[in-house]
Amino acid sequence: MPVSFLILLILAVDLLSKYLVRAYLAGGPPISVIGEFFTLTYVENSGAAFGLLSQKAYGPAILLFFALLFTLGLIYLLRQLQYEPLRWGLALVIAGSLGNALDRALRGFVTDFLTFKFGDWYFPSFNIADSAIVIGCILLAALILWDHQAQAELEAIFVQDKKGPRHG
Repeated sequence: MPVSFLILLILAVDLLSKYLVRAYLAGGPPISVIGEFFTLTYVENSGAAFGLLSQKAYGPAILLFFALLFTLGLIYLLRQLQYEPLRWGLALVIAGSLGNALDRALRGFVTDFLTFKFGDWYFPSFNIADSAIVIGCILLAALILWDHQAQAELEAIFVQDKKGPRHG
């Protein structure tokens, strides 16, 4: 599967899930999936991860700017990579970043809805895009730590030799 298809598939699933949540959960009570452990709960997150910067009037605009800048950098890197596992990990991060950036650009907030609770403690609500970002980052970290082919390709891209940086 080409990474562009993976990005579009995750982006479509993310945007569709957010649309359905806004259409059917906004203003209503949470829906129990597994008792109180896992619920679908409509949340408007105007901040970054876990609501950071949500209290600032300029927060959403700053977050959108940096998310788009970050995503453009990742797309540039993706175009340089040849090793498929690295490309897939990066594609997951790009898809998630685009999903949340589109939501923020269109609404001024990100729609979150997956909520887990363990006794009195709960994990802040998140969405499909957030999941893609986390899974992509875990994959990339594992590749960087333990995959010699991934390490060699990244070193060729980021480490300058006597001839200068790699172009292409």
